[in-house]
Amino acid sequence: MLEILDILFHVFHLSIIIINVTFWMSFRTLLIAQVTLLLTFISWFGLGLIYGFGYCFLTDWHWQVKEELGEKNLPSSYIKLVVDRTFGVDANPEMIDQWTMVILIISLVGCGIQTFRKWKKK
Repeated sequence: MLEILDILFHVFHLSIIIINVTFWMSFRTLLIAQVTLLLTFISWFGLGLIYGFGYCFLTDWHWQVKEELGEKNLPSSYIKLVVDRTFGVDANPEMIDQWTMVILIISLVGCGIQTFRKWKKK
């Protein structure tokens, strides 16, 4: 059961990342991006005030499952885990965090511009 949950967390996490990075580009999917980007922002910065900047509740839950499966020394970032395992490297966590933040800012700004354009169109 934990293995299935681990897979589901991967699918869900990767889906959220794809939505955050791309769905703001189309008016048809803009609302979905607005919701997921808002939740990401609230988690990273709102919950981050309590648990540490960049805190992701999804990663926290996923790591709990992975630890139950016996995985140890998990990175603080899901993106680092994906990069490391995909490319067989030990990526610099600060670099991963910086690029993740840059991409989030681009997505937030893009989403804001698209939201304004859509609102202006009405």
